Amino acid sequence: MLMFAFGHGCHDDPLYPWIANTIRDGMVPEPARWPVRLEKKAITWLRHVLGDLPRRG
Repeated sequence: MLMFAFGHGCHDDPLYPWIANTIRDGMVPEPARWPVRLEKKAITWLRHVLGDLPRRG
């Protein structure tokens, strides 16, 4: 889903360093937990970016 939203190669894109940092983060000993952390960071980023848009009611 990240590649769809941010484009192919998003893990190396300098515009989104948080993606690469999350994937390469040595603090997470279990690689299976990376997708969960990446999802949380992506949602946080989207809320930050889309937060000022007017809501449709």
